[in-house]
Amino acid sequence: MTHKTHRAFGCYGIATIDQHLIVIRKNGGPYIHRFDLPGGSLDGP
Repeated sequence: MTHKTHRAFGCYGIATIDQHLIVIRKNGGPYIHRFDLPGGSLDGP
């Protein structure tokens, strides 16, 4: 039996405008309609 491992590495940022936190609204996946910090993933080699 073989085991597959999935690893994820994300990058997030905290940004403000006039002392208001900038967030995004998730529009897919298990966290749909929730707020999150803007971010993404790193490009591989």
